[in-house]
Amino acid sequence: MNFAVSEKNTPTLQALLGAPEMEHIAGFIDYGIAAYFPKIHCLLTNPTEILLDMGELHLKQPFPNCCYATSQLNFSRASTDPHLDFINTFF
Repeated sequence: MNFAVSEKNTPTLQALLGAPEMEHIAGFIDYGIAAYFPKIHCLLTNPTEILLDMGELHLKQPFPNCCYATSQLNFSRASTDPHLDFINTFF
């Protein structure tokens, strides 16, 4: 893991990130971005590969063969409303 997690949540997070279902979903999304938005896929993949190749950083990619450098999981009792502001999208 590349970030701090409480001792209570660490086993759950590791189990989630290692679950085949999560890896399958990440791979599916990665494939979709590569197929429909190849330039965006390159923008996401190239910095990730460069950072992972830098041995002194000791970074770990959350999902193998995926363009995403990180992920976010919510462990609290929170939900989000539908996102209606699309100004901050990257494409």
